[in-house]
Amino acid sequence: MSQTAWPISADAYNPLAGKLPTTPGEATPREPATTPYGRIQAQLRDLALAQFTSADLGNAPAEVIAWLTECAHELVDAEKDQLLSAGGQVPFTQPARVIVETLLNDLLGMGPIENLLRLPDVEDIAINGPADIWYRRHGYWERSDATYSDPQSLLLTLNRAIVHTNRQAGPLTPIVDATLRSGHRISIVTEPIAEPWPVATIRVHRDRGLSIDDLVAGGGQDRITPSARLLPNYYAHDQGQGLFSALVASFLHMAVVAGLNVLVVGATGAGKTTVLGALGRLVPTERRVIVIEDTRELRLRARPSETGAAQNCVYFTTRAESVEGLPPIHQDALVRAALRQRPDALTVGEARGAEVFDLLKSMWTGHRNGLTSIHADSLEDIPNRIRMMLQEAHFQTEVTDAAVALWIAKAFDLGIMLRMTATGRRYVEEIAEFTGGVEGSVPVRTSLFTYAPEQKKLRCTGHHLHATHEARLRSEGYGYGAILQAAAERGELG
Repeated sequence: MSQTAWPISADAYNPLAGKLPTTPGEATPREPATTPYGRIQAQLRDLALAQFTSADLGNAPAEVIAWLTECAHELVDAEKDQLLSAGGQVPFTQPARVIVETLLNDLLGMGPIENLLRLPDVEDIAINGPADIWYRRHGYWERSDATYSDPQSLLLTLNRAIVHTNRQAGPLTPIVDATLRSGHRISIVTEPIAEPWPVATIRVHRDRGLSIDDLVAGGGQDRITPSARLLPNYYAHDQGQGLFSALVASFLHMAVVAGLNVLVVGATGAGKTTVLGALGRLVPTERRVIVIEDTRELRLRARPSETGAAQNCVYFTTRAESVEGLPPIHQDALVRAALRQRPDALTVGEARGAEVFDLLKSMWTGHRNGLTSIHADSLEDIPNRIRMMLQEAHFQTEVTDAAVALWIAKAFDLGIMLRMTATGRRYVEEIAEFTGGVEGSVPVRTSLFTYAPEQKKLRCTGHHLHATHEARLRSEGYGYGAILQAAAERGELG
């Protein structure tokens, strides 16, 4: 039997358009059986399982939906009559049709996000745990008011949606990719490697693809762009003793907002993680961030519970092989999983193995706002270091010096070299731009800021940005000319 749409249209009433009901007596997904909604939900589920098979419920035809709709209305009416006859109050303040729609969404669909899947122009849905859900349309992320009661019920809903694939997400297999019966692609990452958990993205599949007529009629118009972002007044904090000068901080802020890919290089203890964290917190809040680490150190955005604001930021950590026999999960698997999670900004705390290839490949093919660090002694040493990583990871493809140099030149836009003196003072030795070219087996780079030992501070070299990077800055309302002008005025040029 063919799959049929829900009986209640999305435009009749969309319970996700406003705040989800939270007052006692209103319909809340996955309520316990002690509440009116919970009792009806349990009764409807029992009736459905007694009447139909799991296959019927998983791909419900019109007659199954009609039967369940009628049963749900009867159960809602019976609950109302019972409470009123006992002298209680009306169990629901919402219309019966809304309660029925929510019940069907919970029983047959994916609960609170089911209506999101029916919104026009939605491209992706990102679930960052039970209370932070976003959807993407017209090229931008928008936050939804949809919530689940807890991580366990959310994971149960996700697993029920993919049961037909014979795959289930959990501690044994925390990374699962599947296709829903509707044709939507879903990628799930859950505990113990995801925080919050579970994390899932759904790439929405439309039954009707765009025709050439549609592409002639539209699709090439400008998207709505956010207003220009003003830079903080870093000069108010510049006392000449910082790791960055106010001028450098202003430029790096511009670079992150413009989506440039930044590589931080240094030895152990030089401050790579500190710098990555500071840069990561500059990523605009409307962009989706995924952080990958061996152990949790970075905190790029506050938890929603700490600020009351949503974050659209998730954290993946590796898993060592357990004594129970659970297989290890390395950073290369996490990078591949993260790329399926629709990130706008991908941060890898430190690249140290085979994951560096997937990271470079994603960046040179268009991913922006990439932030990562590599343990190396200089920017010149990066190609050798990456080639050694791939060799140690038993990378199957033969890698030449020229190929690695090209990958670096195409993937990264900026490189930051950190040093630490014998006295423990950290400083930035150089900030360079990778121009995208290669000379022999070395990626071409231009020094933008270099360390002046006598002054113990970074000075601007006066070189202009490559035209490609300048265009990226200008698309956000910035320009490197302002940095050069400020450097000249403050005596920091040359």
